[in-house]
Amino acid sequence: MSRIIKISTIITFLILNSCNLKKSNIDKAEDLKKENDSIYYKYESATIDKIKFEFFIDKNGEFKIKDTSGEIQFSQTENVTDFEIKDFDKDGYKDVIIIHPSNRVLETLLLYNSSLQKFILIDNFTNYPNSQKIESSGFYYSYQGTGCAQNDWLSHLYLINNYKIIDKGLIKGFGCLKNEKNGIYIYKFAEKDTLLIEYVKNEDGFGQEKFDFIDNYWINNLDKFNK
Repeated sequence: MSRIIKISTIITFLILNSCNLKKSNIDKAEDLKKENDSIYYKYESATIDKIKFEFFIDKNGEFKIKDTSGEIQFSQTENVTDFEIKDFDKDGYKDVIIIHPSNRVLETLLLYNSSLQKFILIDNFTNYPNSQKIESSGFYYSYQGTGCAQNDWLSHLYLINNYKIIDKGLIKGFGCLKNEKNGIYIYKFAEKDTLLIEYVKNEDGFGQEKFDFIDNYWINNLDKFNK
């Protein structure tokens, strides 16, 4: 009888030890998963609306936004090299610019919606690189080189309404080779038409002076496009 009890005790011990070993292996696997999940290429956090948000590019190159509850609010699964947290639209809340690999500036914009307490993707923002807001207005303008070492270029003037981009104006600059075409062409977007409203001739092109021209023209001529 005592022999049977001893054998039963040994069997029970082996079963319990096996279960503990399996549980230990599962725990180790979970710990390893957590450790791998916390390996970031880049990580930032910010408190917005009293909510802590985590922004990161994980070890797989995926960009994610996680809120306090641990919910993934947004995920960009590929082609991300960097990101920037800044108040893009100057409304007092931080927004997100995602940077993609390219031989030109290629960015995705997420604006923070304080009512929903979420970040909203702005469609087609990749077509408006190097954008900045014009102070004390709802307008933004971009800059993009289009060829010939950026001697040919363009700049969009636009609004963001209900998280959609609305084109209002366009400046095209040509200065690659000395010719009669060179100069600056300024367009206004009407409901159904694109109207050439001004032309500034310059056979030699504008070089670095184009940046001052873009800044000054958009800032000082908003009334022409606000109708």
